[in-house]
Parts: sequence; structure tokens; C-alpha cells
Amino acid sequence: MVSFYQPNVAVICRWFQIGAGVTKSFNQEDFEKRLAAPLRRFMRSIGSEVKQIIIVSNADLRFGLGEATDEFGCTPTKRALFVAFPNEMTNGFLRVVVDKEWGNNAGSAHALNTGWRSAIETNNVSHILSWNPELEMTSGILARMFAHMERHGLDFVGAYRQGYWRLYQWALAQNTACLYPIEVLQKMEGFSPENCDGNDNRTIELPAVGQVALAGMDDFDLALRFSKKTQRMPRWGMVGRADPFLWDVNFAPNTERARLLQKKIIRQPMMMEHLVKLHYPEISYNELLDEFFAHRHED
Repeated sequence: MVSFYQPNVAVICRWFQIGAGVTKSFNQEDFEKRLAAPLRRFMRSIGSEVKQIIIVSNADLRFGLGEATDEFGCTPTKRALFVAFPNEMTNGFLRVVVDKEWGNNAGSAHALNTGWRSAIETNNVSHILSWNPELEMTSGILARMFAHMERHGLDFVGAYRQGYWRLYQWALAQNTACLYPIEVLQKMEGFSPENCDGNDNRTIELPAVGQVALAGMDDFDLALRFSKKTQRMPRWGMVGRADPFLWDVNFAPNTERARLLQKKIIRQPMMMEHLVKLHYPEISYNELLDEFFAHRHED
């Protein structure tokens, strides 16, 4: 295992504004609050352990989520990042990768794969941090994740969000903030768009919502595939049990972003049940989760 004192981390963020440049104008205020400001706070805190931050920008127009591209292949998000972070974008510390195969899921597995594979092409990367800027992240939090991983010999480590006790899926290591040794992602050939990106038109019925794409939980799917491949449950961890981290999802009611989040929250347990049946049809859902959570190590 790579020493705690010598990590080389690439941070992968998935980001888009729904339909920007297609059905609506780019919202500069939203960009500043929800992407640029968290990036500035994070970058002010980090040291040499973070080698690169890659923003994967959604340019997939098939499902109504992606942003338009201009004649240079740039999305509105990519153009805004050049304006907000000219030095970091020019020197390559901050890089945007445009993904035209994002899929029918805001939390795209394909986008994460695009990001981490791009990172290892240009850097000697030991770890990948999947991070949603809605969740607080600093060098101190990242150091806690590394220390916890090394102390317990973990395969991946997530971070508790404020209010995690409300829903059991929030006690899982999710890609909202999850640290992976690069060997784990390479062993599994990354996350599974086939299982998690909702591109096959299958749907599930959500109470009070209706039909939505059968998609999401790429993190849990990777853990199940890891278990099948290695013939053991992953050793995984969570940090922040006693001091969970700020999760800023205070969206205006009845907005697209608020509705998208609500659908995701309701869908997650149903998607988890689907994935357990897919990978372990012979084991009950409750039995598998009992064993899975037995391998969790909390900080």
C-alpha cells in the first residue's frame, strides 16, 4: 500500500447545469455558488498531495440533462471555469473533460470512468477522490480519509454527510466523497455504466413520483462487483461519524435540481435491491447488507 505520507491524488468532479445552452441559459450565480466557490475553498487548503482536479462536464444531449457545446467542443461550464480559474486551467492543475456519453443519470458512472482514466494518462496517480462539490471537502478531511484507509487496510473510504442518520444509504461510502486506491478501480475496470447509467430504458415506479430510469448507485455496484471478483466483502470505511460534513443541497423548492435530488433519494434503496438481485440472486437483500455493513470501519 502507498505510504500515507506520499499520496498522489486526482480529484474527479461530475458537474453540469441541466440543459445549459440547450433549453435555458447558463446560470452564472449557480456556477459560482455550487462549483467555483467550493473549488476555491478546497484548493486553498490542499498541499502537494493533490496532483490534479478534473471536472467532467456533461455534453450528452440524449436525455435532457447535458449542456450544449460550441464549435470548439466547450460546454458553458468549461468556458466558465476558464474565466474563473485562468491560471489553474492554463497550467493543467484544473482540467475539464467533456463527456458526450454521460448517460441517463446525473451521477454518471461513465463520467467517473472518463475522469479517472484521463487522470492516470497524465499523472502518476495513487488514489482517486470522487467528490461532489455540494459536500464539504478540505485537506484535513482528505487526510482523515487517508489515515483511516491506512490504519485499517481499507479498499475505499467515504465521508458522512450531515443528517446521514436519516437514511441508511447515506451510511454507505458513496461517490459524493469517496477515496479509492487506483488499484481497486483498475482491478474492477472502473464503474459500470451498463448497470448504473439508465441507458437501456428500463424504469422503476417511485411512490409519489412515477416512472424513473433504473439507474444510480455506481459506488454500491462497484462494491458488489469487487466482492464477486475477489471472493470477499470489501473492507471499507467512513469518516466523520461524530462530526459529519456539511452537505449543501438547500435547493429552492420545485426547481429541477430539487426534483432531481428527491427522485435520487427515493430511488437509491430500490436500486440497491436491484443490484443485489443482479449480483447475488441467491442471497436475500437483508442478509447481504448485514454482511456488507459488518465490514465497515468508522472514524
